[in-house]
Amino acid sequence: MLGRYINILHINGFLRVSLRLEARW
Repeated sequence: MLGRYINILHINGFLRVSLRLEARW
């Protein structure tokens, strides 16, 4: 359970970072 929750947080963070990078470019 905790592993899945952490994985979701990592995926969400990665998506947010990718969106920010795309916005900058």
